[in-house]
Amino acid sequence: MNRNPNWISIEEVLRREGRSLLQIAKGTICGGAAAPALCRAGCLVELEGSCEHGCPSILKTLMIYGYEWTEIPEEKEYCDRMGCG
Repeated sequence: MNRNPNWISIEEVLRREGRSLLQIAKGTICGGAAAPALCRAGCLVELEGSCEHGCPSILKTLMIYGYEWTEIPEEKEYCDRMGCG
């Protein structure tokens, strides 16, 4: 468990952003937008960056832990519906 008081969960970031991980990834990787950090302050960072509070981008976190898009429940459901799995 992370002891950084600014660090929030992936689920909290998704609720705050109102977008799926796939939508965030497309906007960041394809669209050049900043990525949301897992930060209570709502920081935006580079794809593989961390914010001034020490919180990594949501996408960096997924890469560190080696997640596949279809291993994340809401993405699996989205991909099942959209045929992107």
